[in-house]
Amino acid sequence: MVEIPSKSGRGGERVGILRLCDGCASLAAAPLRMRAAMVFPTLSQKARQGWGNRCPAALRMTVLMSLLLCGAASATTYYVSSSQGSDANSGTSSTAPWATIAHVNAQTFQPGDAILFRRGDVWNESLAVPSSGTAGNPITFDAYGTGAAPNLTGYYAVPTSAWMNVTGNTWKAPLPSTYTTVNFCLFGSIWGQKVTAATSDLTMQWDFYLANGYLYVYSSPPRYSRYAAALHVDYPL
Repeated sequence: MVEIPSKSGRGGERVGILRLCDGCASLAAAPLRMRAAMVFPTLSQKARQGWGNRCPAALRMTVLMSLLLCGAASATTYYVSSSQGSDANSGTSSTAPWATIAHVNAQTFQPGDAILFRRGDVWNESLAVPSSGTAGNPITFDAYGTGAAPNLTGYYAVPTSAWMNVTGNTWKAPLPSTYTTVNFCLFGSIWGQKVTAATSDLTMQWDFYLANGYLYVYSSPPRYSRYAAALHVDYPL
């Protein structure tokens, strides 16, 4: 046993003892546990020792840690699947995922949130991260499930019904206003040829150009799919 005296204001009376003992009967049957305990003085002891309204450092640390843990616990995991999801779902479980990247882009996420994309799925869309995390507590984007990594092609899907015949073998389809330039188009496995913006220059298979918000293409006969840089085009049959 080691005694550590501490003096009160009454002539050096010992009021505190630290006991280190081996083989104490009261401890023999207790299982080994990692724990922490805080013992606070009684009100009369506080008054004698001049505590006033001061908060013990250990208590302040405990409150701070509790706040940090509460913040971490509030993080949410969201799931996205192009093959199994719906934007009407909650998105907070793998059985009720969202469907589109556009829906993800429209959300406001909190630090610590995670957005998981289903493996094996493909999105012809681009991800524009809508929110920011914090240092040490980022917003994460990852995958769930099995199979190939999620594929966000960055292409834009044009509905088949959007295509209109201009004349002969010349077709056009409207593009979103964000597309001001299209430099590359892949038709199946063949790269198209960009020409000047005039229908008279559309003379060869897969010639294309962008003008006044429309993608113009020469096709004879029409094919079912076209691809462009950051653009996916479904051509009418």
